[in-house]
Amino acid sequence: MPLPYSNACGVVTKPGGINRIGFIACDYDFTDITDQDEWDLAIANGDAVWSGLLYASKPKPSFTKKRVNSCSQERVVGAQKTLTFQDYNDGTRHDADDCAEYDFWNTIQGNPDAYRMVFITCDGYLYGPIDQFAIEVGEVIDDTPEGNRFMDGTLYWGDIDMECPVLTDLVFDQDSSVI
Repeated sequence: MPLPYSNACGVVTKPGGINRIGFIACDYDFTDITDQDEWDLAIANGDAVWSGLLYASKPKPSFTKKRVNSCSQERVVGAQKTLTFQDYNDGTRHDADDCAEYDFWNTIQGNPDAYRMVFITCDGYLYGPIDQFAIEVGEVIDDTPEGNRFMDGTLYWGDIDMECPVLTDLVFDQDSSVI
């Protein structure tokens, strides 16, 4: 039996919002994935990188069901999870010829097997690392000058179990590094 988790004083809700997506080299293992110094070192050594601030969400997974015997209902045998995001960051902020956001997403999309993925919520909860994900990302250009250009993407992975996040106090600088 699972342990109870309710609050006797009512429902306490959790805030939404995904702050950033991180990518870790597939052969790199953190001793403590919540440790600021370890992230700083992994980023400095090229073993980890974070996206810029994102507008992102993770909806309910799509479940695969199968009837495994004639006398009972179908059961869940698989799940497809998604994380959708929009990246409005402008890599040309410092240099008109800078294609940093294009290079970033092209590198990840070009070889996702080289990375493990994590994401962090607006309130500091870290999910992952998640192995064997797929990614699709492309540029969107709105139809008027009042609109925006941005990267629109989706990450996909399969896992029936829900990931239990860990609370972190990681601090990010304006250039998407952990400081």
